Amino acid sequence: MRIGVVLAGVALWRGPSLQLAAVAVVTVTVVGIWLVATGLRGAGRASDAQKYGPGLWAVVVQVLRLSEAEQAQGQRHWLLLPEDLTGERARFVIRLPLVWLGSDRERQALAHAVQSRLPGQWEAAYDQRGPVPAVTFTRKPPPEPEPELPTLVKWMPSPIPSSCHLGQTHQGPRHVDTDTETPHWGISGGTGDGKTTVLTIPIVHGRQHGALVDCVTMKAGAFAHIEGSPGTRVHKTGRQAVAALAEFYVSMKAAEALKGTPEEDAIPERIMVIDEFASFVKSAKIWWKYGLKGKGMPPFEAWFHMVLMQGRSGRHKIVVGAHTFSRDVFSDTETRDLVGTKGVVGPASTPKWAVTYGVDVPRVPYQHEVKGRGVIGVTGSQTIEEIQYAYISPYEARDYLSQCPAAPSWHGAGVLAPWITEDALREAQQELAIDAFLPGGAFMCGVQLATNKPVLLSKEMAASAAHASSATRSVPGAEATEYPGQADQSEESRLPVFSLKEACDTNILPVSYGAARQRLARARRAGIDLPDGVSVEGTVYYTAKELAQWWTLVTSIRSVRSVPTV
Repeated sequence: MRIGVVLAGVALWRGPSLQLAAVAVVTVTVVGIWLVATGLRGAGRASDAQKYGPGLWAVVVQVLRLSEAEQAQGQRHWLLLPEDLTGERARFVIRLPLVWLGSDRERQALAHAVQSRLPGQWEAAYDQRGPVPAVTFTRKPPPEPEPELPTLVKWMPSPIPSSCHLGQTHQGPRHVDTDTETPHWGISGGTGDGKTTVLTIPIVHGRQHGALVDCVTMKAGAFAHIEGSPGTRVHKTGRQAVAALAEFYVSMKAAEALKGTPEEDAIPERIMVIDEFASFVKSAKIWWKYGLKGKGMPPFEAWFHMVLMQGRSGRHKIVVGAHTFSRDVFSDTETRDLVGTKGVVGPASTPKWAVTYGVDVPRVPYQHEVKGRGVIGVTGSQTIEEIQYAYISPYEARDYLSQCPAAPSWHGAGVLAPWITEDALREAQQELAIDAFLPGGAFMCGVQLATNKPVLLSKEMAASAAHASSATRSVPGAEATEYPGQADQSEESRLPVFSLKEACDTNILPVSYGAARQRLARARRAGIDLPDGVSVEGTVYYTAKELAQWWTLVTSIRSVRSVPTV
């Protein structure tokens, strides 16, 4: 090569006559250099057949149980490997012995051998019927990319009353069907995850189809954008919420009694939306235990259970919002399972997933960090879908509600439903001792079903309420209590309660939470336990007076002998 370069230089120097010869010499030299370099590179790089063939051959001999004579035919007879196994259309063939049966177990072993010795994922196609049985492996196509859900889904009205648009899944728009055996549904989410926004959807959807809506919330600012809209009542105190639930239950019983009669068609669908269900339960239990001095289970839980069981036939439906669907919130598993469709917005821990869908339902990965992203499924189903919940702004909700059909005047005025008759009241009272809890009853002085409006009773209710008030009748297990002229305020704020930890954090108990737990353990060994309190979501709450009395007792213990009880 060096000589070629020198000769080319001399030829160019000697004159034009030798220039063509010089060009030829240079071209031959360059081509020679390229061929040598390419050969050197190729000599140092093995093909895929050379690289992976021996390893695959070693395990194929064992899987196919090749005899010595068959092994003597060599690797190239049994393995037909291409030079390149990385292409999308790459394929190779393994010949099979005539005596190899190819059972499921044997095929699994061969597939495992291929996957463990060759790069990539492969699919097998067997042909054992011909004279030369073989299996052809082709590369698996790459999985289809998961379609991304949009980060914002605009809520769309639905023309079907029983089909409420909730958002979008990978299958398309997702609706909740309320024309099922379990028409009630719920949404679970933490603070700030968008639970209350989702609960606005059934309010607007129901009103668009003529339903009358009662909203229960213990948050002062919740549903402010819909408060005062025709056909929508918002209840924000414990007693007001209990009265609304009592009226809702009696309305359901009366509507159910009218099924099959001409009056049935005149009864509109009713929806009760309960936000922060645990807060409602806590507030109602506090009033029951410390206000009415009630014993045992509050009757409100039985009303709620009965509405979930019988509401479908009377077209009375419930939508629940809660931090979790734990059994403690709903009192028992049966009541919780009557909530048919359950959704989660925001993150879901393993315990939260288990109480929502069941421990045997596999988790569905989803981007919970996206605002409004969650999952949805039906009780008892293994099919849980990722969903982007639809968004409806407060201004859009109010605008939609302003265009809804007119609501009957009795609803906005706070009058009980006109189909609630004396017979319905009598039956409800016999079943669940409910009349003293209805607006105007013995326990509901000052309670209003309509914001800033007095309670207006129907003719049938007036006599019943007067009778209940004059007799100061209480429910079974509760002491008779009157509330003359009592203001309609939140019982929870009027009578605060504290968990053991909260009592330590607020200095009601003069020790740390850890020290209080140690003192409690010692007191229990001495026979002294905390008072009964009010249990909500597994946490027990007590009044400051109860905690102070308990603390005085346990700190006075000098001996475990003959200890008085609380």
